[in-house]
Amino acid sequence: MSAIAGILADRPDESFRLCGQMLVSQRIYGPDQESVGSLGNATFGRSLFRLLCEDAFDRQPVIGCDETAMLVADLRIDNRDEVIARAGNAAEARTWSDSRVLMQAYEMWGIGLLDHVVGDFAFAIWDRRLNHLYLGRDPTGQRPLHYRYASNRLDFASMPVGLLASRPDWPLVNASKIGEFVGNRPTSRSSSYFENVFKVPPGHYVAFSDGVLTTRQYWKPRPELLRLNRDEDYVAAFHEQLERSVKARLRDAGPVVGTQLSSGRDSSAVTAITARLLAPAGARVLAATGAPRVGFTGRAPHRKVLDESSIAAETARMHSNIDHLIVRPERSFDFNDYTQLWDYYQEPFFNACNFPWLAGINTKFAEAGVTVCLTGDLGNLTITAGGFATLPDFLWQKSYRAWLREFRILSVEGKMRRRGALAVSAGGYVPRALWGLLAKATGRSQAAALPLVRKDWQPTDGGGFNVPRPPRNTYQDRIETILNTSIGSFRKGNLAQFGIDERDPTSDRRVIEFCLSLPADQLLKDGVERPLFARAMAGLVAPDVIAGQQRGLQAADWYDSYTRYGLQDYVSSISANPRVAAIVDVEALEALTASWPETAIGSPDDVAAFRVPLMRTLSAAYFIQASDDAALSRLSDEAAIL
Repeated sequence: MSAIAGILADRPDESFRLCGQMLVSQRIYGPDQESVGSLGNATFGRSLFRLLCEDAFDRQPVIGCDETAMLVADLRIDNRDEVIARAGNAAEARTWSDSRVLMQAYEMWGIGLLDHVVGDFAFAIWDRRLNHLYLGRDPTGQRPLHYRYASNRLDFASMPVGLLASRPDWPLVNASKIGEFVGNRPTSRSSSYFENVFKVPPGHYVAFSDGVLTTRQYWKPRPELLRLNRDEDYVAAFHEQLERSVKARLRDAGPVVGTQLSSGRDSSAVTAITARLLAPAGARVLAATGAPRVGFTGRAPHRKVLDESSIAAETARMHSNIDHLIVRPERSFDFNDYTQLWDYYQEPFFNACNFPWLAGINTKFAEAGVTVCLTGDLGNLTITAGGFATLPDFLWQKSYRAWLREFRILSVEGKMRRRGALAVSAGGYVPRALWGLLAKATGRSQAAALPLVRKDWQPTDGGGFNVPRPPRNTYQDRIETILNTSIGSFRKGNLAQFGIDERDPTSDRRVIEFCLSLPADQLLKDGVERPLFARAMAGLVAPDVIAGQQRGLQAADWYDSYTRYGLQDYVSSISANPRVAAIVDVEALEALTASWPETAIGSPDDVAAFRVPLMRTLSAAYFIQASDDAALSRLSDEAAIL
């Protein structure tokens, strides 16, 4: 993994020096080697974090196409043998870095390489024959890439801090983006939390030429159903896909591999397959589960468990080469620590209350010598997708008899009411306004709480009613959700902070497209949810996990260290910042903290009322404060130089 940076400018006199500054500002993401090179008006650089054996041969920027193209990349190519085979030079390629393989792919396919290369990547390619600069990211956004542009100049960097080092003006916080974050509303895939700083969206590439910038989506899976003869054939195909993906992410992972193991199906499947693949070589899995502090006595919501470690342990015991690690944080997240997280993530932490156990797991991994951790972050959208939400897929796939069978079974067995099954099946075809009226008339809607931001940054409809409408099919819905999931900055931050390279087998493009090709009856059959997963994981994952009757509640004790007066002190300290007060509705935030129970939160409803609005708003507020502090620090440094 590397941090990359670059500048394309008509007058590149200062570009070499500025690109070096951009790399220095990102050194925590690539501490092993820095290099800068130029080709025409383009100047590129990279800071290397050695994780792969082939990184010993990494010589970026890479020049190719008869010295008319240059690239830098932050990547791990998972089908490098396939790409090399297409090039026909396997012997020479043994000493190629993945960045050199990527240049070979560009020489064969041009920007069409995005249809052939599989893995986690973010890259920049300057082709002076075409006078085009290309910026590209993998379909699930596992590696970050940001840019700024004006007139005929474009600057790019892995992380925002890299861009902040290339120009004298410090960008303002993007108030609209902050408002969307606090309100948990959909945001533009290209926008960042800074004004005029943009992201390359997952599954897209950006082309820049003569001052004109275009963004194109290259990853567009087509709905091609996989038709196999027997259920056993689907199981074999499922194992083939998941095992190939896990194996690719075990590349140079060392003798002990970490996994995040919850009571959920996705992390359990990844952990089990990892253990099975490592067993013949005598390698081990350190599977970590986050759990509440000892003595915590909160109340769990319906079908949730506060401490999932015992359920996770059932899967761990099924494999002799799994060591199960239970991590219990000593305290809740301290918001005073948030300004320090700026150094690593440069985004508001999505769910800050999870940070103590995530940090605890990564710290334990580092102490045990683990450098690679496998996760199952996209499992709910891929290998464990399905269940009752699949009902509209039967209609979409024109499997009307199968839909009627499932409708009858679910109704007769009392798993769903007829009205509910019909709503899930056909709700996506009802106009949104009519759906809202129907939901309100039947008492299914709830007034949506307004976000804790000032009126200027609230949704124009004033919040309305919370009436999510089912999709017409889960296929397109899952694709949109995947494209909106951009986790790269957090992957990069965890590597910098803990030295842990997080890799997600469920984000593999081939796994995703396989799961999207499955017929609906492999995801719901005879009233049984996720039948393919159950057959494939039998004997590998604990039966209680496969059944999924109870699921763990992450950071169940998130509120246990907070008091009303402590929270009020937090709010007072951040509300003194005029930039925070201009975006956050300080009065509403003060009212929320004033309503905090004097003793302890007593019910799941209390938790729901506080957790999302409070954690998101305070995270956003501290992000604004940290950005201001960084700007002041830069001004102070510049003044000292002068």
